[in-house]
Amino acid sequence: MTHPLLLDLADFAVEQITLVDERITVRAHSQATSGLCPDCGHLSSRIHSHYQRKLADLPWSEYSVRLVVQVHRFFCTHASCARKTFAEALPTLAERFARRTIRLKKVLERLGLALGGEAAARLSVVLGMCSSPDALLRLLRRFPDEPVEPPRVVSLDDWAWRKGHRYGTLICDLERHRRLDVLPDRDAASAAAWLRRYPSIEIISRDRSDTYATAAKQGAPQAMQVTDKWHLLKNLGEALQRCLSPHLTAHQRQQTKELLEASPVLPGKHVPRLSPQQEQVVQLHRAERVARYEQAMALRKQGLSYQAIAERVGVGHSTVRRWIEAGVFPERKRREQASQLDPYLSFIRERWAQGCHNMARIYRELTTKGYKGSYESVRNLVISLRSGDRHAPLHSGTPISSRQATWLFLHRPEKLTRDEQQTLAHLRNLDPEVDLAYELVQQFVAMMRDRTGAEQLDGWLETVASSPLTALHPFIKGVYQDKAAVQAGLTLAWSQGQTEGQITRLKLIKRQGYGRAKFDLLRQRVLHAA
Repeated sequence: MTHPLLLDLADFAVEQITLVDERITVRAHSQATSGLCPDCGHLSSRIHSHYQRKLADLPWSEYSVRLVVQVHRFFCTHASCARKTFAEALPTLAERFARRTIRLKKVLERLGLALGGEAAARLSVVLGMCSSPDALLRLLRRFPDEPVEPPRVVSLDDWAWRKGHRYGTLICDLERHRRLDVLPDRDAASAAAWLRRYPSIEIISRDRSDTYATAAKQGAPQAMQVTDKWHLLKNLGEALQRCLSPHLTAHQRQQTKELLEASPVLPGKHVPRLSPQQEQVVQLHRAERVARYEQAMALRKQGLSYQAIAERVGVGHSTVRRWIEAGVFPERKRREQASQLDPYLSFIRERWAQGCHNMARIYRELTTKGYKGSYESVRNLVISLRSGDRHAPLHSGTPISSRQATWLFLHRPEKLTRDEQQTLAHLRNLDPEVDLAYELVQQFVAMMRDRTGAEQLDGWLETVASSPLTALHPFIKGVYQDKAAVQAGLTLAWSQGQTEGQITRLKLIKRQGYGRAKFDLLRQRVLHAA
């Protein structure tokens, strides 16, 4: 008898073990004296004949293993049973009609779930469990779903088959950190049908789309809907960006005008010069962008939507929105290069303002402060200051975009660096409306962080509605339309964070299939892979 750690053949007598061409063959015969008929369940001990079953098993070290087992075929002696003979079952060793043992099947299933068909097949050869990709995929498709415990808190979110064209739905149990199901579409009816199967659901976390709001209302009307915090901040940030953009644009225009009229001052980080040929290419590309911008503005005057303009001009929807909201052609900033002079710019600015324009003296003073760069770098900088080089930036600070300003407004003030705090203070001083926008946004962020939406949301909405910040009014209009879910999102701890992580995992599994895996296979791997 073989050791059970190698092979469990308690009901068999091992006749021979041979090793040929890196394959171990174990020959054994059954010692059973009776068997149960699979149709009627009658016990029979009348032997009809014998036959061999050849089964692949787990490898021993690097050697593959094959079992050649002789089993009985019995007569069914029950008079009313239609079956005359039946084969002896091997419940602890292999399934009926299978050509591999149960334990080998389980290992191959796990390999397939983790790696997919092709990769698992390649690894199975190395491990001595040779199997084809098609055989592994058949195992995956037959892999049974585990029973789902009635969930209480679930989350719904979409994932892209093809971004912008086709989407599916992922459903997760937020309490048990478990994937519950994957749906092939992003349809309210199919999501609602799934939710109806589980009346135990009390809370549904979702994004701000109408699809899942409708699904939750139809499929689980008893459940409380919770809007995701990140999506709320994203929507608020988009509204805030539209609010800040006109103020920043006006400020930058005025600043540029003043700087052009003034004498050149110290540049910021070094912007590399371009050769005449490179400059020509840059200007050609700029002319193309200007032409697209002018075409977009002309189409907007004709009343076309952002999406229609994007399709006509050949740019993205967000690009069209940014152009139109800016009101002027957005120039591209040349890429700045880090320089060893950067830490000393404030000192050079101070000395320049004091009237010290001697490059050698400035260089000597810099070396005493730890400057390790070359004299040529200092020389080029001073020459550009003396000659008013038009290729040098006209001011020490880089103009901040509305997106960067939005990030500063949404961030915790105590976690900003000193430079970021100075930039934020400068922004708040641009206009009273900008300062008011900052105060309102920080109130909303604090409300979300402290989970005080139940007490403070109504007052915040009224304050924004009565403010002159019209760019924020579409945001609060959307909040009013989904107020109960938003209020729950600002009060409860549940969010889409866990589900977003599962979607990232789904994307990885999807890409491992190189776009060829069908939905049933993708679903099996997402739900059951470790």
